Amino acid sequence: MRSTLFASWFNQVTGFSPHDWQIALANEPALQNRLVHIPTGFGKTLGVASVWAFHRREGNDWPRRLIWCLPSRVLVEQTVDSLMQLLEKVSQVENTESVPVYPLLGGVDTGDWYRYPEKPCVLVGTQDMLLSRALNRGYGSGRARWPIEFGLLNRDCLWVMDEVQLQGVGLATSVQLQAFRALWESQIGSQCATWWMSATLTSDWLKTKDFADSVPALCEHAIDLPEADRQGELWKASKPCSVEVIAGKPDKAKKQWAELILQRHRAQDAASRMTLVIVNRVESAIEIHDSLSKLIAKQDDTLELHLVHSRFRGRERQAWPEACLSRNASTADDVNRIIVATQVVEAGVDISATTLITELAPWGSLVQRFGRAARYGGTANVVVVDPQLKAKDSLPYEENDLSAAAEAISKASDVSLAELSELEGNLKQDTPELYQRLYRFEYCHLLSQRDCEELFDTTPDLSGADLDIGRFIREEGNRDVSVCWSAVDWNEQEEKLPSPAHQPVRDALCPVPIAQARDWLISKKKKWPQWSNRSHAWCWDYVEGSWKRLVSDRQLLPGSVVLVDVQYGGYDPQRGFTGDKPGKSINVDVSNVFERPRKAEDDLADQGQSREDRSHTSMLQTIATHGWMVSQEIEKVADSLGLPITLKSLLMMAARWHDWGKAHGAFQANIRREEAGVDCWELAKARDWVDYRHKHFNWPEKLNWPGPPMGKRRGFRHELATTLGMLELLSCDQPEHDALLGPFAELIELGEIARCQRDSGSENHPLVGELRALSADDFHLLLYLVCSHHGKVRGGWQSTPLDQDFPFENGSLTGTGMPICGIRDGDPLSGVQLYDTEGQCHVLPSVVLHLDVSQLGISARYGVSWTERVQRVRQTWGIFTLAWLEAIVRAADGRASQDSANTDPDPLLATMQETNG
Repeated sequence: MRSTLFASWFNQVTGFSPHDWQIALANEPALQNRLVHIPTGFGKTLGVASVWAFHRREGNDWPRRLIWCLPSRVLVEQTVDSLMQLLEKVSQVENTESVPVYPLLGGVDTGDWYRYPEKPCVLVGTQDMLLSRALNRGYGSGRARWPIEFGLLNRDCLWVMDEVQLQGVGLATSVQLQAFRALWESQIGSQCATWWMSATLTSDWLKTKDFADSVPALCEHAIDLPEADRQGELWKASKPCSVEVIAGKPDKAKKQWAELILQRHRAQDAASRMTLVIVNRVESAIEIHDSLSKLIAKQDDTLELHLVHSRFRGRERQAWPEACLSRNASTADDVNRIIVATQVVEAGVDISATTLITELAPWGSLVQRFGRAARYGGTANVVVVDPQLKAKDSLPYEENDLSAAAEAISKASDVSLAELSELEGNLKQDTPELYQRLYRFEYCHLLSQRDCEELFDTTPDLSGADLDIGRFIREEGNRDVSVCWSAVDWNEQEEKLPSPAHQPVRDALCPVPIAQARDWLISKKKKWPQWSNRSHAWCWDYVEGSWKRLVSDRQLLPGSVVLVDVQYGGYDPQRGFTGDKPGKSINVDVSNVFERPRKAEDDLADQGQSREDRSHTSMLQTIATHGWMVSQEIEKVADSLGLPITLKSLLMMAARWHDWGKAHGAFQANIRREEAGVDCWELAKARDWVDYRHKHFNWPEKLNWPGPPMGKRRGFRHELATTLGMLELLSCDQPEHDALLGPFAELIELGEIARCQRDSGSENHPLVGELRALSADDFHLLLYLVCSHHGKVRGGWQSTPLDQDFPFENGSLTGTGMPICGIRDGDPLSGVQLYDTEGQCHVLPSVVLHLDVSQLGISARYGVSWTERVQRVRQTWGIFTLAWLEAIVRAADGRASQDSANTDPDPLLATMQETNG
């Protein structure tokens, strides 16, 4: 019944009848991990995406987010187009809202998918963009955004690891992540599963330390091409194969390569010929392309010549599908084209060559490359060029893998799907040792459980350094930075840096290997006197929220963005990244590299430790009203996700309380009340602010603050003030609460813990009663969700470089000691109005903030430290579920902040104005 239903639905959506393997995949209603081993050309992308969409239509048992992970940008761009077309057609057939598809390719603007954790969506990205986010270190994302993406990409998701033979250590990382998701599985919300997919895939690749026991069950439910699909023109398309020897690295033997390519190209039918050349290194592709270009020019030939590799900007890559990398381009009349490419066209690119010339590569890569020839049936000639390289010249591959592939290809006279299937079957039976060598998979680094747990904390150290995750995503030589060339506004004499508003668009970024970027931007600079003392490149500094001059290779981290003065050169629109000396390659279009289709406050706020962009709205709004609006958003999300009532209530409570800390003088003083026309010191949102770069930002007494002098409080975080205020409020009311000193009553009686003097409590206060009624575990979770609601203060509390700017020499200032995130021990926090669960407003008592809990050990005032509280919450919920709850609160906060500009005037504000009047 299900198979008939799916076949009918699939035909309506795609216009085709499904393959048997697609029906088999759709027939399984239960979500589980999968191996999908399907040859090129049999609809892997369409089949897998349609099965997810089919199951989603039947209810919420299947994950809301489809995460499509690919090894290269070219594959991402093509897959995005395919999935958008499919899901648009699904929406038409189902008469429902179309599921959005978001590409993740670098740059700041990745869409607002994270604001709707209860809605289905599709994310398509490279392994760099997606795995880094799944590891809580999202490349191209502001540090404060990392926890949201970490939570949403490890819960309620179906991961599709596509073309895994190209993903290297990223494959092993995806396997380990899935093992940890199962280890920390929660009964709340939908779970995660992973489908590993390729035409060349073996289950042995998945036998990592923490997943090996799951592989046998995975094999039992593997999806392979059934016999019914092993027929027809595509399966039997003839691809006669020969081996040519051109000794030496292709970039050194470029002339021989060019002559071979032209000779084989011209030997084809003149009516329609398309030759695809695939080599293993970008440098080789560029040199062969240049040599071909000269030969073609000399012979006055009119054939098209294209260069395709991974070191181009998105702006140039956009033209490739129409020009040469699409089915329409491949099947156009009178095609006369040569494409010189690297591995970026190895898989997933829908083109069909009449002649394929490929450098010898590992077996899995060769099989994928063969799939680019005669892809729509017919016949194609295939040439494998063996450069007979020594081990030191074989990079990016291992000599052993190349020798095994050479031995296997010597046994093949045709590389059609049918012939390859027969060849592999014979090798497996007759020469199992060779078969094992063909599918060898090794990795230098394996993500451990401890590594994953340590990545939960996003607190930067004083130098802004982080645990290196690059080794878990790509092998060392394949890790990139993203370069944006621009005519930036800077001045060397004035030490003026590029504006923080200069955040590059995705299409302006070019991936450059870190080693090459280091050599080009730092090492070679010393050889060029005219640039030795000039700024020419800048990296983003999260703590300062600004661009900083690039002076050290330590700033070049995987996934980071580097601004480069266009006059410094290094890029050619026809050849991609060159790394040439300054002035040689400067013919680059740098218009609109910073313009963005939308300038989301979320993006800006998440880019810097001090930024409060979400507090800037056109409408004034009090702390109480904003908290209530957030709680209503959480209620909608929680109901849609089916969260338990008790958890929903706790999340809504966190929402109502979360911005109390904005009553602190370091926040309220930044609002320009004279321009806003109000005299209210309980505002959460306002239009007129002191800019965060202003010299008096977070300096209350310099900004007409009526309270006691506080000194400059750079880096102030209101969410920490809220957390400390809630601790103090409960401590004053019930110090023996289980979340505070209750567990240590005996030590207090014995005098091991000194009794602490406190203000009197508020026994009958309804809001204080809410805190009192919570269990210790619930109170710890509440505090964590409040503290983490901007992603800037989470697992660790410590002073930042901005706190060092405090004027300690002034003894008359409020509080004592070193500030933490702009808060000193002894700071006052004013009481404000807040709503209770019934929607009634009450005025909270004022409190004095204390930093005891930031220290390790047991506090005489609050009991266990903040570090211990976070550890207990992590143990109770697991790091993935905890981050997911964090993401839900932050999504609701962002939506309420966005909606505040479109709401009616705050009713509490009018009441306060009347009272003050």
